Amino acid sequence: MTYPAGVRPAYPGRVLESFLGESPLAGDRVYVELVNGPPPDLGTWPIAASLGETWSIRKSGSLRCMCVGRPFDSPPNGLAAVWTGDANRVMVYCSPEYTRLVERVPTMSFVGGYPVDQVVLMYYLARRGGLLVHAAAMIAAERALLFPGVSGAGKSTLTRSLSRDGWAELLSDDRVLVREAAGGYLAYGTPWPGEAGVALNHVAPLRAILFPARAAETRITPLDPGQALERLLPVGSLLWHERELLPLQLALVERMLKAVPAFELAWSPQRGVLTDMLEFLHRL
Repeated sequence: MTYPAGVRPAYPGRVLESFLGESPLAGDRVYVELVNGPPPDLGTWPIAASLGETWSIRKSGSLRCMCVGRPFDSPPNGLAAVWTGDANRVMVYCSPEYTRLVERVPTMSFVGGYPVDQVVLMYYLARRGGLLVHAAAMIAAERALLFPGVSGAGKSTLTRSLSRDGWAELLSDDRVLVREAAGGYLAYGTPWPGEAGVALNHVAPLRAILFPARAAETRITPLDPGQALERLLPVGSLLWHERELLPLQLALVERMLKAVPAFELAWSPQRGVLTDMLEFLHRL
């Protein structure tokens, strides 16, 4: 990441800083240049996706632009991140509020972070056999267990309960990167924690996918690939607005669900689930 000349970076906290050193994603590089000023005239680009006036993704040929706030206003307010179709080079144009004087030195906020980094990563991974999933993950016996679910599905409660029992390490409690590799799939921690604030810069082979569900008693039920697909689509960061990239992502999900066993994990917070999980792992 390159900052403007004479500007000092300000990093937002220990979680993200733990991902700024050595990465398990050996060989992957995304070059980000931060520009202290307004973007080129991108406001006429058609909108591909948006969340009202909060953010939008615009496109022109193979170029994409994510606008946060209103960076095209005068004066500008927000930022605009522009990247190539391959998503390995990004220019982030920042409005003045992102830079302030700290001990008389111009200091710029880490504008390459959320939500720009998540969106650029979605594009980057789409061509490289990877997918960002709304999920928690744990590492047990050097293998990762993935617990996908929308907010409120109970994945954080479940993984907190299991991690307190000490039988597994919580890799992430909200966002997990899954990537195809020789001989299987890998699960990576990401710098975007959830309620538990857990986000480790680790990686482990993916052993199983378990979809949490609340119930009176614990049941671990196998799912066929079609049943697992119905549950995974709402929590996968799929680029529904990209005609070229979406088929690549859907093909990846299909391959993964044929290779990695999936289950519904029905459980009760009052009754606990550790004994059932230990038996499940023994049989797996």
